[in-house]
Amino acid sequence: MSEAGSARIPTVDRAMELASSGGFSSVNHIRQHLRREGYTDVARELGKPAVNVMIVQALHAAATD
Repeated sequence: MSEAGSARIPTVDRAMELASSGGFSSVNHIRQHLRREGYTDVARELGKPAVNVMIVQALHAAATD
């Protein structure tokens, strides 16, 4: 693994950053963006119900700010 790869933000953390940014409207939108960034474990990491709830809550919080 390259040095840059080992420093990559974990998938769930990156998803939460994106959700909190206010630039995304859905978990699906975030999944697509993560895949474009090169994340390969999106389905596994974001397929967990608790993770989805956290992302949706962050999306809603960003939309109300």
